[in-house]
Amino acid sequence: MLAMRAGQAVGFRIGRGGSEQAVEVLIAARPKPDGNALAAKLLGLTLCPVTPESAAELRLPTSSGLLVVGVEEGSPAGRMGVQLQDVLFQVNQFYVRDLDELGMALEPVRSGQGVMIGVARGNMRALAKIAAR
Repeated sequence: MLAMRAGQAVGFRIGRGGSEQAVEVLIAARPKPDGNALAAKLLGLTLCPVTPESAAELRLPTSSGLLVVGVEEGSPAGRMGVQLQDVLFQVNQFYVRDLDELGMALEPVRSGQGVMIGVARGNMRALAKIAAR
């Protein structure tokens, strides 16, 4: 099963009550976790992808990562000092360039668990561990 890809069909033989039936099941892709929803829930952040245009306009230190466009007051990220126009570039050991990658990095995180986040502001970068809510 691990070698199967979305869109492929898998055949099974099912036995019940002394009879056997052939069944074919179509493998579907697993939905991607919603990175923005997880960031809001666990960290108190609203983010959008950094584009070359936003990087130039805001004079950001990088042209990749996720731009902080909202910080919930009293949230883990807010208590850590994350500010608007900071750039989130890392979650735990993963560098995050878009919301899909962020979703994959945050999906296994549970409430109360420590999360290492990397944030860039100006020409400074910082890594800090915060507790997810």
